[in-house]
Amino acid sequence: MYTDAGRKTTILATLLILTTFLGSAVFYQISFRGFEIDSSEVDAGDELGYQSNIVNLGSGPYTDVQVRASLVRQSDKTQMFEKIIHEDVDLAGREITTLNDSLQIPENIPAGDYNLIITGNTPTGNPMSYISRQITVNNQEDVKRVELGQNGLYLESTKVVIGDDIITTFELPSYGSQGENMLPGANFSIKFALENTGSQQVSPVADIDIIPTYSTEGEPVKSFERQLGTLETGEKMNYSFDEVVNSPGTYRVVANIETQNGEQMASNEVRLVIAGEGGSIVNVENSRDTYGQGDIMRVNASIVGPADGSSVVQNAYLRMEVLKDGDQVFQSEKTIDRLPLSTSGYMFRQETPEQLGRYTLRVELGKGDVVYDTFEAQYENLVAEKRLTSDGQVWAQNQCYDDGTCTQREYELGNCYDCMNVTEPPANQTDDGDEGGDDLQRIAVVAGIAALLALLAVGYRRWS
Repeated sequence: MYTDAGRKTTILATLLILTTFLGSAVFYQISFRGFEIDSSEVDAGDELGYQSNIVNLGSGPYTDVQVRASLVRQSDKTQMFEKIIHEDVDLAGREITTLNDSLQIPENIPAGDYNLIITGNTPTGNPMSYISRQITVNNQEDVKRVELGQNGLYLESTKVVIGDDIITTFELPSYGSQGENMLPGANFSIKFALENTGSQQVSPVADIDIIPTYSTEGEPVKSFERQLGTLETGEKMNYSFDEVVNSPGTYRVVANIETQNGEQMASNEVRLVIAGEGGSIVNVENSRDTYGQGDIMRVNASIVGPADGSSVVQNAYLRMEVLKDGDQVFQSEKTIDRLPLSTSGYMFRQETPEQLGRYTLRVELGKGDVVYDTFEAQYENLVAEKRLTSDGQVWAQNQCYDDGTCTQREYELGNCYDCMNVTEPPANQTDDGDEGGDDLQRIAVVAGIAALLALLAVGYRRWS
């Protein structure tokens, strides 16, 4: 049963798609810290400056992170605008990078309240983290405007239930980010409603794409355009389009509602699940960016089995391959007795036969001659200008770091508090970042000792 309250919550599809992945068994190490904007009120067509920090909370690198900005209208939770800000952000372990950008608000966007959302995505397009601020857009122009109905974009399929001496056939709707299972090759309907909430007559066009959820290429398996007729001011209309998908897996059904000139008026998406054998690579974590000959490479691949939660895939393979200058350096493979129905991690440990300074890591999931999914990322030596320490402080290269220890670099800088009254260069002290958990613990311990000494000094002065 679907209550009215349940239907209303499904119009949050755009935001729910994010939380589906963020709330799953995979814990992504990417996070945002702080979100400052020039103003919470902006005119259509103007530039809006903003600043945030993206941080890698893990000790291993994250490469090829894609950062996107979008505007989601609060009235109907439809996405009105999206832009890729950074195509390829590479982060060393514990690195924190400042994003200082500006976003031009579209001139044709209707006035109203919006959520400005900044999202960090994996190379396969899965959201890892996001941060949001509310803004108000002013627009004196009378622009064309439509809004989605309270159900947003949803799917509907025919279900047949066979009981004692009775066969029941009914239409089952599928909302938001959960998705009802559809059979391969079975008809389903893509449905939505539109209302002309502006003061002008509109003749909208629906541009609909069906895109594999975990695809690194992002190419739709189906794409079509539909004319939606003419809507007078205040008029509402329901739409339904029949479609078929044959290949098992998870998909994003994305509907962009545009003017005849291609200007976006609304956008929404819903999850589609096609039952059957399949699997997906959700995330891949590499323990280091570079390796010397004989080092141990550790790669953790998080995978999930068939999207329908009931199909069984046995004796699948998970293959890791390292390429250098286009040639294979080595390959390692695991046989998975049964693909998991919830996200699970599988660790590869491999001694590197040669030095890896710049290379490609490729992970493939499949069975027999069928490839279910692939993940590919490039790595090279990453030097963090700023790192987040275990105690929440920011360490920066070529800057003083007041932790109670005078390091060689701080001594050479000459004006650091830690090196006051130090007349000889410190021996065997470096400050080239927290190279793993041991150094983070060392920094925390040193900082704690320094704080304790400071407290003792205050107490001594008070009582002396």
